[in-house]
Amino acid sequence: WMFLEKLSEYNFLLKIVSVIVNPEMNCNTTSPAVKADQHSSVASQLFQELVEKLSLEESGEILLQCLGQNSAVLDALVDAAVGKSTLQNLRSGEKGDLAGSESRPEEPFRRSCTRLVCFLLRRAAESEIMCFVAHNNGTPPTATFVQNRLYPMREMIVTYVRNRLEDITGALITYDAKHAPSTAIEKVKYSSYEVNHPFTSLRALIVEMMVLLIESDETVAALLSAEMWKLLVSWAIKYPHNNIYHALFYRLIFAVLRQGQEDPQRV
Repeated sequence: WMFLEKLSEYNFLLKIVSVIVNPEMNCNTTSPAVKADQHSSVASQLFQELVEKLSLEESGEILLQCLGQNSAVLDALVDAAVGKSTLQNLRSGEKGDLAGSESRPEEPFRRSCTRLVCFLLRRAAESEIMCFVAHNNGTPPTATFVQNRLYPMREMIVTYVRNRLEDITGALITYDAKHAPSTAIEKVKYSSYEVNHPFTSLRALIVEMMVLLIESDETVAALLSAEMWKLLVSWAIKYPHNNIYHALFYRLIFAVLRQGQEDPQRV
């Protein structure tokens, strides 16, 4: 308990996130053997594995409380995910850890941060987590449910991400314009079709982040603009072979219908 309390006082999770979003400021990136994106990738894996283990431990809530007590961690991740150059909503006492991330994050960093936001929304969704207990006598593992220590922070995690909905949708609306090549290039050819511009894994992850948010809070779908809905529909037509996006779009439509929200259904 004391060890976790000290880590919590040190803002340990925030320190890890600062490495993810801005490794140049927090790590030695001068070595040719280890690049900045590798520091960020390892820190991202550490963050996810740590949250996974802490959410299963009785004392894990001590270190996870920072995800619900303030928005610094999620704001930093969402800022990097949507490509914002400044970190706007940090607590004054914590800003120094994340300051200096002035350049726009490159795609590997943005993907890592978007995946973590999606992970947190998924992990906090249920009050219990199914685990498998191994036995020494050779019998098959048995399933058991344990209390999810991240679940008490679910409402605040969803609130923090919902507060950034405008940035998330804005990143999607401007995605094509910002990522369109400056000069004409050959179409990308696949086995049985071709596209002018790839959908990209980053765009799919940002869409998934929005879908998870809508699934978590039934009031969010009504906040999507008509422009956003038109764009989502146009992508389903423009990328008819993209099964990943079509699955996300189906989840979005299903969530709206299940929640019974009239305004988004009318749009």
